[in-house]
Parts: sequence; C-alpha cells; structure tokens
Amino acid sequence: MGVGAAMVFPATLSLLTNVFTERQERALAIGLWGAITGVAIALGPIVGGWLLERSDWRSIFVAMAPVAGIAGLLIARYVPTSRDARAGRIDRGTRAG
Repeated sequence: MGVGAAMVFPATLSLLTNVFTERQERALAIGLWGAITGVAIALGPIVGGWLLERSDWRSIFVAMAPVAGIAGLLIARYVPTSRDARAGRIDRGTRAG
C-alpha cells in the first residue's frame, strides 16, 4: 500500500495542476489535496492498527476495497481525460534489426 501511495501522490498533484488552470481554483484544489493527504497520513496508521488489533492483516484490504471502489467511480465520473487528441497511433508492424 505504501508503494501504491508513493506512486499516486505525485500523479494526483500533477493532475490537479493540469485540470485546474485558473490560479484561485488551483490554489484551492492543492490546499484541499494537502489537507486530505495530511488527514490520511495521520489516520492511516491509527485505523490500520485498530483493524490489526480486531482482526488479522487481511482486514486492511477488505476495509480499503470499498474506499478504492468509490474513488474509482468518482474518478471515472469527474476527472477529465488527459490524452492528447493529436497523439499518433502505435506502430506495431515494424521490427527492429
């Protein structure tokens, strides 16, 4: 989970700076991102420890499944695509050498 978080944090911050182009909106979005990240970093070990006291280590994954599902649905609904419309197709027909 730590490796996943280490990959997600820079990607979400980069996404925020590209989606929110107006200065005031961007400042608000980055501020909210920082506040939510701080709360998550503080509560993660506490909730994880509580779950480990009550059950075994697999309970963390069971508890995080609904959170990940809700996050996925919210991302699919509200985050715009960042694909370049002018990007070319991948040429899979050539071989090097």
